[in-house]
Amino acid sequence: MVTHISTRYFILLCRDKNEARNYMEILQKFCKENLDLEFNRKSKYYPSRLGVDFCGYITYETHRKVRKRSKMTMRKRIKKWNKAYEKGELDLKKVSQSWNSWLGHISHANTYHLMQRYKDKMLFKELLDFDSKH
Repeated sequence: MVTHISTRYFILLCRDKNEARNYMEILQKFCKENLDLEFNRKSKYYPSRLGVDFCGYITYETHRKVRKRSKMTMRKRIKKWNKAYEKGELDLKKVSQSWNSWLGHISHANTYHLMQRYKDKMLFKELLDFDSKH
């Protein structure tokens, strides 16, 4: 008997609705028989052209994009950092840590141009040590 179940999520992209239905039945049966788990009643399938909002990204069949919320949050941070820079109150160490963390997150999506645009918005970019891979 399972005493603790950690919530797990996954995405399965299929060619069409029938394929999705078939896989859903197979997966539900496997999970019930082998893991004593049941799918959440909210488990559904959607057209892949809409993308799947999952783990900070919108995942499509051919690519992945960063959520709008993540981009908006970074834009706000850059504005805040620019104001702090103009006042002479910018903490470069914290900015660098936050920026590099965000770069690590967005590196799993199609974001080269996004990163360049955001970097160009920084009034203090010459003070940060941008390594060659970013």
